[in-house]
Amino acid sequence: MINYWCKWALAIYGWKYLWSWMKFEVGKTLTAFWNSDSSNQDALLEYLDISPDDIIKVQWKSDKYHPAYIIAFDHRTKNIVVSIRGTMSVYDLITDANNKNEKFMDGKVHSGMRRAANNIYRDVVGIMLDKRKDKDYSSYGFRFVGHSLGAGVASIITHMFLDNYTDHIGKTKTYCFGCPPIFSKNIAEKWENNIVTVVNNKDVIPRLSIGDQLYLPGLILHYIKTDSGKTYIGRNKEYFVTESLITTSFREHMPNKYYEITQILC
Repeated sequence: MINYWCKWALAIYGWKYLWSWMKFEVGKTLTAFWNSDSSNQDALLEYLDISPDDIIKVQWKSDKYHPAYIIAFDHRTKNIVVSIRGTMSVYDLITDANNKNEKFMDGKVHSGMRRAANNIYRDVVGIMLDKRKDKDYSSYGFRFVGHSLGAGVASIITHMFLDNYTDHIGKTKTYCFGCPPIFSKNIAEKWENNIVTVVNNKDVIPRLSIGDQLYLPGLILHYIKTDSGKTYIGRNKEYFVTESLITTSFREHMPNKYYEITQILC
């Protein structure tokens, strides 16, 4: 099911990913420039093979501390799904960059993503619970999914939701792809049975904690050269080739790479 939920996490990227990047469909891409939101929805429906009636609410444009997201029914698995988009706008970059540690429960959390989680949580939690009151959906569970920034926000929302609605613990699961390290250890472990995190090989984003950012200048200065002329950087006898470190790390964070590896995981 990991690949299945990865598709839900990537679908919220809309036509720019699904039509332009993933399989460059020229005609659809050109049309999408003139009708972006409608094309986003068309691309999502096509990719997930769901009906327009399955969409409960969608916000395609990010705002400050408010990433794009969708709430929808997944009737195949009998779940109400909240999918949150990763970084795709200047507003998203502002959320990412506000990376101060702030108090969260009995630990610490990424400040910008916490603010984003608060905003989306207020948007979605009432809708989710109201839909489940309908007898047609009373047996449905909840799924939170996201990639990158979306994964971080989804994981925070999961903590908030499960702390407030403990009767839904058995019906709630979260799937995070390329999630940044946003929690202190004690928080990260609290709902670990409800949150599945997938990291692709050397993807740098899930390793880029505040501590690592502070250590980075010293890390770069700690390098060795081999007889082949290649330069390596690293610590604790674990070294990466500098020529490929940055390109490989960020390439492996891309949505299409997560789709590829989760096809293997199924």
